[in-house]
Amino acid sequence: MKAEVHQHAIIRARVSRTAREIAVIPLERFLRDVVECLKMEILIDPCVALGPYGYTGLAGIKTSHIAFHFFEASYDLQFDAYSCKSFELIELMRILDSWWNIERADVVVLDRANDAFVIQQFEFASKQLTDVRTGQ
Repeated sequence: MKAEVHQHAIIRARVSRTAREIAVIPLERFLRDVVECLKMEILIDPCVALGPYGYTGLAGIKTSHIAFHFFEASYDLQFDAYSCKSFELIELMRILDSWWNIERADVVVLDRANDAFVIQQFEFASKQLTDVRTGQ
């Protein structure tokens, strides 16, 4: 039997895309690109809505989910991806960066498969992902 994987990435990023640029970006396509990156299957089609503070998007993927919130006034992107398949964090960050132009991001990855959470912290800046604990 294959071991279960429960990888959960939580990202807070400052981005340089303007609200005007975001307004014309097909954000549903962004969510589909993330699903591809994670090598998952869509369960619930991506949906995006504009609210009073910016955009919110969700995609249900089999046994998992993806969600984001973009706050127009502060250029903050809050992003959350939970996957039952292991994925390469740097690849996920590259997808996010290609769509949002990340200036800097704080990243937490939870391994939720164990009896206790295993938590890793990273920083993403200048297209580089660095483990906060080791500096590498």
